Amino acid sequence: MLALLMSLALAAPVHQLDEVFTGARAEVPLERGTWLVPMAVAEPDGVVLLKGGAEVAEITWYDAALEPVDATLLELPRSAQLVDWHRDGDALFLLFDARGPREVLVVEVPVRPGRVGLQLFDGGGRVVPRQIVVDGTDVYVRALTPSSSVILLGEAGGGASMRTVGDPDLPRRLGFQRMVASGAGGIDVVVHDARRRRRTSWLMHAESGLLERLESVSPQEDEPNLISAQWVEQPGGRLVIGTYAAGARSLGAQGLYVARFGDQGREWLKTTSFTEMPGFFSYLSDRGQERFERKAERKRASGQELRVGYQLITHDLIEHPQGVLLVGEAIEPVYRTETVTETVTVNGRMQTRTVTRRVFAGWQHTHAFATLISEQGELTWTHSFEMGEQLYPTVSERVAVGVDDQGVTLRFASGARLISKRIADGDVVQEREEERIVDEDVLRAWATGAAPWGDAFLLWGRERVAGEQGRRKVFFLARVED
Repeated sequence: MLALLMSLALAAPVHQLDEVFTGARAEVPLERGTWLVPMAVAEPDGVVLLKGGAEVAEITWYDAALEPVDATLLELPRSAQLVDWHRDGDALFLLFDARGPREVLVVEVPVRPGRVGLQLFDGGGRVVPRQIVVDGTDVYVRALTPSSSVILLGEAGGGASMRTVGDPDLPRRLGFQRMVASGAGGIDVVVHDARRRRRTSWLMHAESGLLERLESVSPQEDEPNLISAQWVEQPGGRLVIGTYAAGARSLGAQGLYVARFGDQGREWLKTTSFTEMPGFFSYLSDRGQERFERKAERKRASGQELRVGYQLITHDLIEHPQGVLLVGEAIEPVYRTETVTETVTVNGRMQTRTVTRRVFAGWQHTHAFATLISEQGELTWTHSFEMGEQLYPTVSERVAVGVDDQGVTLRFASGARLISKRIADGDVVQEREEERIVDEDVLRAWATGAAPWGDAFLLWGRERVAGEQGRRKVFFLARVED
């Protein structure tokens, strides 16, 4: 099914590429073996850029005009790897995998030039840190253990030990769907059991190290498998939004569900298949949409539903004046076939043979969608756009979302292209546009990304440029205005 949709998408018309008109811009020389991570911290604070090498990292603060203000060096344990970062107040907290069996490294960086603090925690066992959320002095780290996933709690500026935050009444083997900072303080957590059939998710809140179970989200006998969940607090109750699967054991997303929880538990649940959402397949060409609709209609005529089974990355819910905005990205693994000639020994004799192998090539983001959901659980509007054929080694959000009083902007950087779409009052006011991230001196751009930055977007990536200094490789930061 996904192969069919991709073939239909490739037939979509390509808009003329224009050059991106950027405002402020900065360049950093690239040396072999270095990595760079920009952290947009909203105006007027500017950007913090982390540049790492073998055992020393350089932290540079830029102002809103992308002029460097100050810099400092940071010594890191050998092979330490940045895995996540989170802003709390006027500080950024960087989480590193220190590559020790029990070590969790957290670095505190002020958003404006100042003292950088480093704290090495003891995870209490073999752990692999994956995510960090900080609330005041409480440092929450989601980590993997040899048998499950856990949430660790430490104290910023306090002792070196971390303890596990958990619920003894929940199953031992849990999967973590989401850990986010709560607007009311503390963190909100969604976990699920290890079952594929009739999965149960638990909504929980942790504050000052105390974990409170809020809701249990599970399907009833006549409902589909609910495979993900997140929520927002509203005056009328708790609005839970997630994806459901078509089959009882499937984990591929067939559509969205919205449920309302009040003082007495669940009040209602509504489901909408992706095949019934106008605008979800607008990333396809007109001909592709017509072919898809004919296929879906044949299924309906036979009393069945066309199954799609997406693997989705769903962003954190975004509060909107007219409800809640959900943004998702459809992904799929891509494999390539390699033919290798090798020499082996068989019964004491050397033989040469040719072997064909299926090798994982990366993750492809096929398309992204945005849908606005009302407090009553109705899908007000849905729009999507195709994301191209670029492959990524890891799974992460690639679409930057900007929300203002006039509407919603979706942006996605892919190689030397910046792809964007603008939605206002439920209508597309700017169709999918592709702009070149180049000028006459830029020969090539790659490893690009974008993030909301105040009323603008921060764009970054690697470039090969030419000029009076000759050809060279640089890491660039650029401000993109609407």
